[in-house]
Amino acid sequence: MKKYFCILFAVMLFAMVPAASLGQTRSGKKPRVERKSTQKKASKKSSVKKGTTIKNDDDKDKKEDEIMTIEELKAMVTASDQKDSQNYNEEKVFNSVEQMPQFPGGDAALMKYLASHINYPSEAVKNNNQGRVILQFVVEKDGSIGEVKVVRSVDDALDKEAVRVIKSLPKFTPGRQSGKPVRVWYTLPVTFKLTGTQTQQTQPVQ
Repeated sequence: MKKYFCILFAVMLFAMVPAASLGQTRSGKKPRVERKSTQKKASKKSSVKKGTTIKNDDDKDKKEDEIMTIEELKAMVTASDQKDSQNYNEEKVFNSVEQMPQFPGGDAALMKYLASHINYPSEAVKNNNQGRVILQFVVEKDGSIGEVKVVRSVDDALDKEAVRVIKSLPKFTPGRQSGKPVRVWYTLPVTFKLTGTQTQQTQPVQ
């Protein structure tokens, strides 16, 4: 009985050895599961890379949009500067231009106008004050007289009389620069000389 039992146990043991060996062989297939896991990880990495690429494209687009915005802003600033410069030129008073302002009838008519409109101040006559008052005034774009200032003074009474007469001048033919009417400084010396009740005026300095 024992003999049969030992033989049966040996047969069973022998039969189990290939099974265990087969189990090990099958267990060698476990890397397939690991491969799947690796593939999943690789897939995740791949998806991360794709996500990063999309983010970079968005950043690039944003940068391009920012560049366009800055360029547009520069254009706006440039246009604004040009407008301010144009306004400045319109208000600028020139000292010399291509075509200087002209009194109607020329310089001779200007001298005649001054001689007939200047009143020698009685105070200046009493104090025997005489001399040349040099004035500057702006001939506006429409030919009218603008700002008037005394460049060289002789006497307060004579200065005031010279300024009064200059402000009463009729419109000039306006000065022009590049074919456009502009504001121009005009210099005019007025000489007061006592010869009875008469005054003398010198030629205008343009």
